[in-house]
Amino acid sequence: MQNPSGSPDVPAAVRALMTAHGMASGALRRDGRLTLTFEDRYRVHLEQTRGRRLAVFATVLDLADRLEKQEVDRMLQTLAARGTGLMQSRASTLSFDTSRHRLLLQQTLPSDIGLERLEFELAEFVAALAFWTQTGIVQELGST
Repeated sequence: MQNPSGSPDVPAAVRALMTAHGMASGALRRDGRLTLTFEDRYRVHLEQTRGRRLAVFATVLDLADRLEKQEVDRMLQTLAARGTGLMQSRASTLSFDTSRHRLLLQQTLPSDIGLERLEFELAEFVAALAFWTQTGIVQELGST
């Protein structure tokens, strides 16, 4: 999302995060999205939504047209059963992208979130992402 001047509209917390971790403005994409990598493994994206909230999201599994609708439905039921406790204790949720080709983990935060809270929420998000990507069903589906 861009402001009237054509530059990306980036929440203050994202700019503070970049400053705190020595990231140059070039780390931002033209649309204002910031991609972070955790543990050399987890790519997490931050971007402002049209509703002026901060979206945090990551790909859990790239399905690449490998599954039929019934298989996708069964996978979701299995993931929901395995992750019930996590879903009750974490703010992040599983979803599909609009094409149903990628299983995503996503969360929204207020745009006015402070740096300390943003770092905490990112740590929680990465922990949830690690859980989902290490779940047996996701590993099985990733190898089909």
